Amino acid sequence: MHYLYIESLVKSDFAPKISYLELGEDRYETRKIYIMEDDSIAYADSTVEYGDTGLSDRPIPEIEVIHRQGFDFAKEITKEEFETFWNKYVLGQGNG
Repeated sequence: MHYLYIESLVKSDFAPKISYLELGEDRYETRKIYIMEDDSIAYADSTVEYGDTGLSDRPIPEIEVIHRQGFDFAKEITKEEFETFWNKYVLGQGNG
């Protein structure tokens, strides 16, 4: 598994300002959390889609590719860090 933190470098009402992604070895999303510009939360896993999001049908590129595109800053995070955010934003919401 891979875990990513992605911060948008471009402000948008339609794209998340922060994303937390859990990726399988094939780089397809297995869980994700979006924090939108208005601080609302969207998330998805294989069974739930909450807010305006769902799991991507394409693999997520490597961090270097994300950086080259110039729209986002990305870094690897640990599984524990991802779980902390999942518990805070998803389980703590009472929506999941």
